[in-house]
Amino acid sequence: MKTLISAQRVLAVIGASLFLASQLTASVVYNNPTGTVGNQTGGPWILGMDFQVNTPGYVTAVGAFDNGTNGFGSISLQVSIYDVSSGTQVPGTAVSFTGNQGTLIDSSRFLTLATPVLLAPGTYSIVAADYGATTEVNYNSGYTSSTSLTFDTVGGALTMLDGRYDAGSSLAFPTITGFGPPTWPNPVFAAGTFDFLIVPEPSTISLAVLGLATGALLAFRRRN
Repeated sequence: MKTLISAQRVLAVIGASLFLASQLTASVVYNNPTGTVGNQTGGPWILGMDFQVNTPGYVTAVGAFDNGTNGFGSISLQVSIYDVSSGTQVPGTAVSFTGNQGTLIDSSRFLTLATPVLLAPGTYSIVAADYGATTEVNYNSGYTSSTSLTFDTVGGALTMLDGRYDAGSSLAFPTITGFGPPTWPNPVFAAGTFDFLIVPEPSTISLAVLGLATGALLAFRRRN
């Protein structure tokens, strides 16, 4: 009997620990690996990359490609998520980078949002403004056969769609499209990016709560 109780207790603790760990770990959606070098001149550009949310989740941080990983100097590089259907910003997702602001992960810098923003199922675009030869040079996968840029579906919660752009140095919804799969199998730009955390299913939450309750009950029975 003691062996059975101990096993149940261990399984309950493991299940609860895995659940809690999943809540603390967000995925970088558009990953710009270390060593990615900007290659698109001209501009300034407003660059967007569309994606579809299949499973709701939270945006916990917003990032920007840092060419050369040496910071953004004196410019104010702006990034936000837009709702494609309305062409409007998703409230709470706009950030601005200057100098060495943000946490450097591979070739992107990230700023954590004060409050995570929930994205419901729909089509969105991560938009970054003020990339160009005289500001911060971005990377365009259409100029090379490199396959270094990657898109994380976060277990199927997200789908990569088209790229878009316009000329400009301030945030606005870019309208020129036609730069995505299958012509560009990778993300078209190294520009804006973000962290995404899936909202757990109610059944997953219930199982975790049940596991915690079972573990607590078994621990109580052992003590008594």
